[in-house]
Amino acid sequence: MVQGTPGQTRPQKPCLLRESLHRVRKPRAFKRGLFSKGAGFYQTALEMVILGIAFIACTLIVFSAVAVTAGSLADRLRTPAVQYWLNKTAAVIFTVLAACTLLLE
Repeated sequence: MVQGTPGQTRPQKPCLLRESLHRVRKPRAFKRGLFSKGAGFYQTALEMVILGIAFIACTLIVFSAVAVTAGSLADRLRTPAVQYWLNKTAAVIFTVLAACTLLLE
């Protein structure tokens, strides 16, 4: 209950956004269903739109972080010294794989 003026209480209106995001964060939400039970078509459609927007936002944040990290890592790996060691490591790995293929057949 939300307190208004002293002595009066009124029921709190459910917040559709908060309720939908709460269902996404809690794993047990998948057990009982993502959407409100007994909800009408428009409320269910609105919840689907909210969940879709939340998913798109999370995906955008994660893939942006991966892209920025990969870009900064690529800049560091383009130095001649690092390239030399990467090439030597690749040569050793391919030699070991070739030897295993020949000897284990």
